[in-house]
Amino acid sequence: MNSYVYWNNKDNDCKKMFSFMRCEEIISLLSESNVCVKRINTAEDANQALCTEFQSATTVFFLTHGLDDTILKYKSRNPQCANDYPLINVTSSDCLSKKIIIAICCDSAEILGPACVNRADGYACISYLGFRSPIYYNNSNGRHYSADIVGIIYKTYSQIFKQMMLFSLDSKPSIKVLMLYLNKEMGSALVTMTHFLSITPQTKTLPVDLLAEVYNNTIEPSLSGLVLLGDETARVFL
Repeated sequence: MNSYVYWNNKDNDCKKMFSFMRCEEIISLLSESNVCVKRINTAEDANQALCTEFQSATTVFFLTHGLDDTILKYKSRNPQCANDYPLINVTSSDCLSKKIIIAICCDSAEILGPACVNRADGYACISYLGFRSPIYYNNSNGRHYSADIVGIIYKTYSQIFKQMMLFSLDSKPSIKVLMLYLNKEMGSALVTMTHFLSITPQTKTLPVDLLAEVYNNTIEPSLSGLVLLGDETARVFL
């Protein structure tokens, strides 16, 4: 199986959002399926990410940060230098040629995704599933939640993306079916959030009604940005 996962484990927020990648069930299944996982802990790891295994992969997951025209290696600590660490941008997108891309990062399906699937020079990617909006893990209207609430949001996203990965490995679906599955998981995430609220000592006394507001200001606007571009029939992990 020619598949590859770029996993940003360097940035604190990505560590939390993609914590499912440390789950033994996921590790075992990825290993059994011969999926190359590039775990990014350092700048040097990121510099070596576009390796032979990446080049030969037909399905590629990016679990990292993004901009509207760029998939990032990791995030700059200076907001004024957001594009300091590009992994793939419009100019270098020929490296995604003939690949099925699942980009779990902010914004990249806005400009980079269309550029990748619409290349007319023979280097277009097959499909691009991603977000044309931020993946909100704090309040999208600018009012920050408490650390306990943000912790529940991170756990909920991690559970969503874990289920997405399990479904992909088990069913090897078409990219369209995978998008519909991810849409369903994100659409029903309030149930998951409520579960985490109930089992977390710091938050189980908070009103459940609060979570509806949290969902409406984080996961729901993220879901509205989920898009699939290119060939909808291409199959993942085949």
